[in-house]
This record gives sequence, C-alpha cells and structure tokens, in this order.
Amino acid sequence: MEVAPVAGAPATDTSTRDIAIGGAVFVVLLIVFFFARNAFANHLVRRRVAPSSADTAGWLLFFGLAFLSAAVVLGFVNSTKFLNVAITGTLLVFGIAAIAGALFTGRR
Repeated sequence: MEVAPVAGAPATDTSTRDIAIGGAVFVVLLIVFFFARNAFANHLVRRRVAPSSADTAGWLLFFGLAFLSAAVVLGFVNSTKFLNVAITGTLLVFGIAAIAGALFTGRR
C-alpha cells in the first residue's frame, strides 16, 4: 500500500529519529566541549593569566564551539531546512566571535 504525499508538503521533512540522533550528538559534543573548556582555562592559568580572565576565555571557547557545532548538526539533520543565512549564518557569526573573544581574553 502506497501513501501519496499531501499536496503542498515539503519534499523532505525531518523525522523524529533524525532529530533525536542530532540532539544526542549535540549533547555529547557539549560534554566534550565542557571538558575542553576546563582544560583550556587550566592551561591559561598555568601560563600566568589571571584566573578570572582564564575562566571567561574558557566559557567563550565553550559557547563558540557550541554555536559552531549547532550549525553543523543542524546542517546534517536537515540541510534544506536549516542551511540558510538566517539560522546557520547567525550561529557561525556568533561562534566565530566567541572563539575570537576567547583568544583575545586569554592573552596576558
């Protein structure tokens, strides 16, 4: 038995399975990025950067990586729906800005 698509429905739609897999991958990446944030902040403290600046740089790195990975995961989940300037462009701009802020804040 074949089911015809509804008239006006998009050609590709995201299934709940794809969203669940993408969400799980994103959560795993956030956990990895949290440990990377701690390692980066500790590395900066060992380089004689003030602990408050190192902590801020670590959080900026975390959020920058989170924004970039969100753009990548959304692109893999449904590229026709999420790969546009409004969504992906915004995530990429904020991600690059946060990583640049982490690098500038982590300087002495």
